[in-house]
Amino acid sequence: MCNRSSSFYRPIQDGFTVTSLKPEHLDSILQAWLISSVFTDCRQWLTEMIDVFPGVCILDNNGDPASWILRQEFGTIGMLHVVPKYRRTNLGSAATMIMARKVCEKNYNVYSMCIKDNTASLAFHKRNKFEKVKDFTVGFVKYQFQSLL
Repeated sequence: MCNRSSSFYRPIQDGFTVTSLKPEHLDSILQAWLISSVFTDCRQWLTEMIDVFPGVCILDNNGDPASWILRQEFGTIGMLHVVPKYRRTNLGSAATMIMARKVCEKNYNVYSMCIKDNTASLAFHKRNKFEKVKDFTVGFVKYQFQSLL
Protein backbone atom coordinates (compact mmCIF):
# COMPACT_ATOMS: atom_id res chain seq x y z
CA MET A 1 0.00 0.00 0.00
CA CYS A 2 1.26 3.44 -0.86
CA ASN A 3 1.95 5.66 2.14
CA ARG A 4 1.40 9.30 1.21
CA SER A 5 3.27 10.64 4.23
CA SER A 6 5.97 13.28 4.32
CA SER A 7 8.54 10.45 4.25
CA PHE A 8 8.75 11.16 0.50
CA TYR A 9 10.41 14.52 1.15
CA ARG A 10 14.15 15.00 0.70
CA PRO A 11 15.61 18.53 0.60
CA ILE A 12 17.42 19.71 -2.52
CA GLN A 13 20.31 22.15 -2.39
CA ASP A 14 19.92 25.64 -3.85
CA GLY A 15 20.80 25.90 -7.52
CA PHE A 16 19.02 22.71 -8.59
CA THR A 17 15.67 22.51 -10.37
CA VAL A 18 13.26 19.58 -10.41
CA THR A 19 11.57 18.82 -13.72
CA SER A 20 10.06 15.87 -15.55
CA LEU A 21 12.33 13.59 -17.52
CA LYS A 22 12.09 14.68 -21.17
CA PRO A 23 13.34 13.41 -24.55
CA GLU A 24 15.97 16.17 -24.53
CA HIS A 25 17.62 14.37 -21.58
CA LEU A 26 17.97 11.14 -23.56
CA ASP A 27 21.60 11.62 -24.64
CA SER A 28 22.70 12.15 -21.03
CA ILE A 29 20.89 8.97 -19.97
CA LEU A 30 22.33 6.87 -22.79
CA GLN A 31 25.84 8.15 -22.17
CA ALA A 32 25.66 7.41 -18.44
CA TRP A 33 23.90 4.03 -18.59
CA LEU A 34 26.69 1.47 -18.86
CA ILE A 35 24.64 -1.21 -20.60
CA SER A 36 22.90 1.03 -23.14
CA SER A 37 25.20 -0.28 -25.89
CA VAL A 38 24.06 -3.86 -25.20
CA PHE A 39 20.60 -3.20 -26.61
CA THR A 40 20.18 -2.13 -30.22
CA ASP A 41 16.81 -0.53 -29.50
CA CYS A 42 17.81 1.22 -26.25
CA ARG A 43 17.16 4.75 -27.55
CA GLN A 44 13.69 3.77 -28.77
CA TRP A 45 12.86 1.94 -25.51
CA LEU A 46 13.99 4.86 -23.34
CA THR A 47 12.09 7.32 -25.53
CA GLU A 48 8.93 5.26 -24.99
CA MET A 49 9.54 5.06 -21.22
CA ILE A 50 9.96 8.83 -21.03
CA ASP A 51 6.86 9.45 -23.18
CA VAL A 52 4.57 7.00 -21.37
CA PHE A 53 5.66 6.94 -17.72
CA PRO A 54 6.46 9.69 -15.24
CA GLY A 55 10.12 10.43 -14.70
CA VAL A 56 12.10 12.90 -12.62
CA CYS A 57 15.14 14.90 -13.64
CA ILE A 58 17.03 17.26 -11.37
CA LEU A 59 18.91 19.93 -13.30
CA ASP A 60 22.00 21.77 -12.11
CA ASN A 61 22.33 25.55 -12.29
CA ASN A 62 23.47 25.25 -15.94
CA GLY A 63 20.31 23.35 -16.87
CA ASP A 64 22.18 20.06 -17.30
CA PRO A 65 20.82 16.81 -15.84
CA ALA A 66 22.45 16.11 -12.46
CA SER A 67 20.22 13.19 -11.43
CA TRP A 68 17.32 11.26 -12.90
CA ILE A 69 15.05 8.30 -12.34
CA LEU A 70 12.22 6.81 -14.36
CA ARG A 71 9.38 4.33 -14.13
CA GLN A 72 9.57 1.24 -16.28
CA GLU A 73 6.89 -0.72 -18.08
CA PHE A 74 6.66 -3.39 -15.39
CA GLY A 75 5.97 -0.76 -12.73
CA THR A 76 9.28 -0.38 -10.96
CA ILE A 77 11.03 2.89 -10.41
CA GLY A 78 14.66 2.74 -11.31
CA MET A 79 17.57 3.50 -13.57
CA LEU A 80 18.51 6.09 -10.98
CA HIS A 81 21.64 7.96 -11.88
CA VAL A 82 23.54 10.79 -10.26
CA VAL A 83 26.27 12.50 -12.28
CA PRO A 84 29.57 11.71 -10.49
CA LYS A 85 30.36 15.29 -9.39
CA TYR A 86 26.97 15.44 -7.60
CA ARG A 87 27.17 12.12 -5.76
CA ARG A 88 26.88 12.22 -1.98
CA THR A 89 24.66 15.34 -2.19
CA ASN A 90 21.37 13.45 -1.65
CA LEU A 91 20.19 14.16 -5.20
CA GLY A 92 19.63 10.42 -5.72
CA SER A 93 17.44 10.23 -2.63
CA ALA A 94 15.60 13.40 -3.63
CA ALA A 95 14.91 12.14 -7.16
CA THR A 96 13.79 8.76 -5.81
CA MET A 97 11.40 10.27 -3.29
CA ILE A 98 9.94 12.72 -5.82
CA MET A 99 9.44 9.78 -8.20
CA ALA A 100 7.86 7.72 -5.41
CA ARG A 101 5.45 10.56 -4.65
CA LYS A 102 4.48 10.84 -8.35
CA VAL A 103 3.80 7.11 -8.56
CA CYS A 104 1.87 7.16 -5.29
CA GLU A 105 -0.26 10.10 -6.46
CA LYS A 106 -1.43 7.91 -9.36
CA ASN A 107 -2.51 5.30 -6.76
CA TYR A 108 0.19 2.80 -7.76
CA ASN A 109 2.42 1.00 -5.31
CA VAL A 110 6.02 2.13 -5.23
CA TYR A 111 8.66 -0.52 -5.73
CA SER A 112 12.13 -0.93 -7.13
CA MET A 113 14.35 -3.85 -8.10
CA CYS A 114 18.03 -4.29 -7.32
CA ILE A 115 20.56 -6.85 -8.38
CA LYS A 116 20.78 -9.07 -5.31
CA ASP A 117 24.52 -8.57 -4.78
CA ASN A 118 24.52 -4.82 -5.47
CA THR A 119 25.27 -3.82 -1.90
CA ALA A 120 25.39 -0.08 -2.69
CA SER A 121 21.90 -0.15 -4.22
CA LEU A 122 20.51 -2.29 -1.41
CA ALA A 123 21.97 0.09 1.21
CA PHE A 124 20.59 3.11 -0.69
CA HIS A 125 17.09 1.64 -0.74
CA LYS A 126 17.29 0.73 2.93
CA ARG A 127 18.34 4.30 3.83
CA ASN A 128 15.35 5.55 1.86
CA LYS A 129 12.92 3.29 3.77
CA PHE A 130 12.25 0.69 1.08
CA GLU A 131 11.43 -2.73 2.48
CA LYS A 132 13.11 -5.79 1.06
CA VAL A 133 10.81 -8.51 -0.25
CA LYS A 134 12.33 -11.83 0.68
CA ASP A 135 13.00 -14.56 -1.88
CA PHE A 136 11.79 -12.70 -4.94
CA THR A 137 13.81 -13.06 -8.12
CA VAL A 138 13.32 -11.62 -11.59
CA GLY A 139 15.16 -12.71 -14.69
CA PHE A 140 15.45 -11.08 -18.09
CA VAL A 141 16.21 -12.77 -21.38
CA LYS A 142 17.32 -10.99 -24.52
CA TYR A 143 15.72 -12.44 -27.65
CA GLN A 144 17.01 -11.94 -31.15
CA PHE A 145 13.59 -11.66 -32.82
CA GLN A 146 14.95 -10.98 -36.29
CA SER A 147 16.90 -14.25 -36.28
CA LEU A 148 13.71 -16.15 -35.40
CA LEU A 149 11.82 -14.95 -38.49
